Amino acid sequence: MKPASIIFLIVSVVVIAAGLGLCFTSANMAEKQGIQLFEAEKLTDGDIRHTIDFSETELNRISLNVTAAVVNICRGDRSYCEIINFPAGTYSANLTAQSFTLDDSLNIFSIMNFAESGFEFKGVRQYLQYYNKTGFHKRQKAVNIYIAPSDKLNVIDLDGTESQLTISDISAKTDYRIEMMHGTVDINNVSTSSTMTINASESDIIIKSRNIKECSVDASNSSVSVVLINPDTQTFDLAVDDGEIVYLGTILENEFKTDIPISTVKIRVRLTGGNIVVYDWNSLEQN
Repeated sequence: MKPASIIFLIVSVVVIAAGLGLCFTSANMAEKQGIQLFEAEKLTDGDIRHTIDFSETELNRISLNVTAAVVNICRGDRSYCEIINFPAGTYSANLTAQSFTLDDSLNIFSIMNFAESGFEFKGVRQYLQYYNKTGFHKRQKAVNIYIAPSDKLNVIDLDGTESQLTISDISAKTDYRIEMMHGTVDINNVSTSSTMTINASESDIIIKSRNIKECSVDASNSSVSVVLINPDTQTFDLAVDDGEIVYLGTILENEFKTDIPISTVKIRVRLTGGNIVVYDWNSLEQN
C-alpha cells in the first residue's frame, strides 16, 4: 500500500472515531439536560419507544411482518402504534392515507433498495440510543396497536416468526389473515362478520369469539383451542392427523363434522400433529 493511501486510511479512522466520540458526548449531554435528541423515546425502564399517531388517518388496513416480537392489537381511546425496542435502521414503518405497514425483515440487500424497503437513514446518532457499555440492547421487541372504537378496520394482516400475537376486544367487520411459525396466536373476545384465516407451524392458537362468521385454520405440530358461545349450534369441520379432537370434554376420532342449517359460525381446522379442543364460552365463564 502506498504511503499516501496509508495516511488517508489513518485520517479516515481518526475522523470516524472523533465523529463517534462527539455523538456519544452529545447524546450524554442531551440526556442529562432532558433534550429530545432521538426520534424514539427512552422509557424509565430502559425500553425504547417510537410512537406513530393514527388519529388523522382513516385506517382500514394493518400489515405486520415481525420476528421475535410481542404484538398486541386492541381497542383504545385513540388510534396509535407503539414500536418498542426495534433498533433504528432494522425495520420500516409506513403510514399512508388508509394503511399502516411495519416490516422488520430488512437485510442488507433490501436496505440497498431504498425505494422498495422504505428504509430511511436518519443519522448515526439514532443508533446510539440502542448502544450501551455491554453492546446493543437485547430487550424484548414489542408492537402495541390501539384502535379507537370509531375506526373500522377492513384487514389485519400478520406474518410472524417466534412471536406472540394477541388480538383482543375488537368488534368490527374485519378480515384477519395470520401466519405464524414457532409462536402463539391469542384471539380473545374478538367478533367479526367477515373471515379469519390462520396458517401456523409449531404454534399455540387460541380463538375465543362471541361472534365470528367463518374461521379457517391450517397448522402443523400445533395446538388449537376454540371457545364459542353455544358451540353445539355452530358448524364444525375438524380433522387431525396424528393427534386428537376434544369436543366439549369428549375425546373424538380424528375427524368431526357438523352441519347446522341455522348456524351463524363456521369453523374449519386442518391439523397435522397436535390437538384440537373446543370449549363452551359460558361453561368456562362459570368455572
